[in-house]
Amino acid sequence: MSTDYLEWISISYIIVLVGFAATLIFGLLLIILNIFCVRGVFITYRILMITFTCSGILFSTFEVVFNPNMFSYNSGTIYFTLSKPFGFGKDVLTVSLVVYTGLYSATTCLIAIQFIYRYWAVFDETKLRLFHGWHISIWIIYVLYFGMQWAIGAYNFVKTDQVAKDFFREEIMLRFNASIDDLPALSLVAFDPSNGSIRWWNVMTIVNMSFIMSIQYGIIIYCGWSMYSKMEEKIKNYSIVLQKHHNQLFKTLVLQIIAPTVFLLTPLSFIIYLPFFNIKCSLPTGVLLSLFTLYPTADSVVVIYVVTEYRQKLKHCFITTLKNIRCWKNNQINVQGTTQTRTM
Repeated sequence: MSTDYLEWISISYIIVLVGFAATLIFGLLLIILNIFCVRGVFITYRILMITFTCSGILFSTFEVVFNPNMFSYNSGTIYFTLSKPFGFGKDVLTVSLVVYTGLYSATTCLIAIQFIYRYWAVFDETKLRLFHGWHISIWIIYVLYFGMQWAIGAYNFVKTDQVAKDFFREEIMLRFNASIDDLPALSLVAFDPSNGSIRWWNVMTIVNMSFIMSIQYGIIIYCGWSMYSKMEEKIKNYSIVLQKHHNQLFKTLVLQIIAPTVFLLTPLSFIIYLPFFNIKCSLPTGVLLSLFTLYPTADSVVVIYVVTEYRQKLKHCFITTLKNIRCWKNNQINVQGTTQTRTM
């Protein structure tokens, strides 16, 4: 492997740009379908999807603008950016990296909220009142709280102190041709290089992240498993149309468990737990971080593909658009023919 990892940053950024473009296209498409076309899906659930899609677009935009990266070296991981958008200084860019971590947490919270809604829609409809009126503030506070807890934890527990600077200094210069002193970064060093003791203050950020992820994925797994094991019995007395609707949304949720696991949970877990194995390594793990931006696209595609009404509406809009284009071209040809006849 090359000693210069700048090429990996370029590769990561290409992945980010592709993810951003796809997120923008499929996200806006899903928003338009939810607002103007789809009527068979519960309106509250459509609002949840619109909110989640908008947060995904914001998440991807943040990644494009600030291009956060990670680098794993032995018992440490450093989270940084080499970009300087809008001429921002080191401190502002560091805060921007912290905000990005909060957006990650908020995204996982929104996924959990969607599962709560679907679970209650099937098993306890009376609780759906918590998704109406002023009760919506409960979920806003929920998302903001865990987003802030993640971000504040990262800012406080993994500031780049002198130990981290000395630990990463030579590798950052070798791999990225950058000075650790000038780099907007958050750094985790699991073991003190001088005596091998655990750096508990740094470890606390992993405890904080693990706690938040456990809550969100605990909700997702509980609701998902409950719907899998109990749904058939619960909806057997529903109308055929409603049964089909619930089954489609359930399939969507199953895929919505797989997608964040692949694009959000697995890459982050590998990155943050790797230092505790204290393996001699030097890895450009920012490539894994770039997978985050692919998740919103995957989520939008899942909804559009699995739920019949979205697929049918999209197909109808596509066919209608093609017909309109053909009509416009035919009109242009007729106008040109009429003009030429008059000229003659």
